[in-house]
Amino acid sequence: MVVNHFSYGSGGLFTRFRGLLGDGLRDRLAAHLAACWPGVSRRELVVWTECNTVQAECAGLLPPLVLPGELDGPGGLDPGETALVHCAATGTLSLADRAGEPIGLAYLGLIPQHLLQSYVRLLAVLADPWINAAPYSDYTMVKAFELQAHCGPGVVHLPRQTIGRVVTRRESWIVPVDLLPGAVLDADRFRRAHGMPEEVFAHQLGATTMSMSGERKPLWVSLASPLSLGALAQWLRPETRHVRVVEALPARNRHPQLDAAGRRRATEHAVLVRWPRQEG
Repeated sequence: MVVNHFSYGSGGLFTRFRGLLGDGLRDRLAAHLAACWPGVSRRELVVWTECNTVQAECAGLLPPLVLPGELDGPGGLDPGETALVHCAATGTLSLADRAGEPIGLAYLGLIPQHLLQSYVRLLAVLADPWINAAPYSDYTMVKAFELQAHCGPGVVHLPRQTIGRVVTRRESWIVPVDLLPGAVLDADRFRRAHGMPEEVFAHQLGATTMSMSGERKPLWVSLASPLSLGALAQWLRPETRHVRVVEALPARNRHPQLDAAGRRRATEHAVLVRWPRQEG
């Protein structure tokens, strides 16, 4: 099992699949949100007109906070009926209704919260102000500053890290673009010299985290395929100086899930996690 990424915890990764997976998923998501905001009124922050219409596929799990320009829904609440409350004792901001009762605001959209604009972004922060800074995932952008320290003139090997049977960092190599092989025979010698598997993923590294944002998704590469090596060369941006070459883990012959025909299938698991609320 590889821990690939920590994401926002309200459930936005799941809500788009309500129509596909049925009411059972809806009920589990609603129970998760109820546990996140126990004993208070809960509202959904819906911002699909602000970003793109795909966001609408996520709406409808909770009564909405109806922002200007957004569509109303059953039990919708106008922002004019709310107040932003500052608690001097805890130094926190929260949303409340006119009676002073707190509102649990859940953002369940597809667009990452930090890409929202204007006051909507502030509301998204109020909805989920927490940042999971745990180092136990293999998301390249989260590790950008750590990886940049290894960007030098030669190939740097970074070993796999595990906690028991759970992989928190895949084995990888930081490679200067100038050292990447272009021909299959060169690639075979290169990978054997550095202990690389035949199938890998490549991530472009920039000088800063933000310079990586244009190519967040890695590229699958077969170091035994001239077509794949050509695709890698075309994929690289002119300003890219280093790539992170990462083992494809699990290997394709090690995936435990089988389909009806007995063929191995890659499976991605998404898990909602929450911590017990501290009282007092």
